[in-house]
Amino acid sequence: MSVFLAASRSSLRAARMPTSAMQIARRNVHIENTSETSLPFPQGRKHTTGLAVGVTTFFGLGFGLPLAVVYYQLNKQ
Repeated sequence: MSVFLAASRSSLRAARMPTSAMQIARRNVHIENTSETSLPFPQGRKHTTGLAVGVTTFFGLGFGLPLAVVYYQLNKQ
């Protein structure tokens, strides 16, 4: 119950804050959220091959490594 009370207190404090104080309280970060900048790695038409190789490697190792370990464990003497 205290979580709900804390959440309601903070929302009440934010509602009471004047507009200028809210501007100061916000983070001063400006990020253009376009299709080229929304992910933390380069993307777009220039980077399709590298991105495809990276995604294939990531999922291939993540799915294939456990299968290789099972195969090794089943076939060892």
